Amino acid sequence: MSALDLTRGDLIRTLKRIGRRPAVEDAVRATAESLAARIAETGVTAQASRRGEGDYVVTVTGPGLFAREFGGVDRAPQPVIGPAIDAERDS
Repeated sequence: MSALDLTRGDLIRTLKRIGRRPAVEDAVRATAESLAARIAETGVTAQASRRGEGDYVVTVTGPGLFAREFGGVDRAPQPVIGPAIDAERDS
């Protein structure tokens, strides 16, 4: 089967099967935990949580986080999430 033969449904099923592999699960978990740690270093709360096989989410909370990330009328942004993602990607 070539890539051109895959339908959207086939691709989704294939990606779900890949997520069940221990090496993929471990890599996704490690990346989520590393990203959460980088974000937490900036003084906000960040936690990596497993939602399913190969499926992790990083939840970020903190007072004024939206205004800090995007800025506001009275202050310039001091983003923490975007730079943490960029640093994770570059490492």
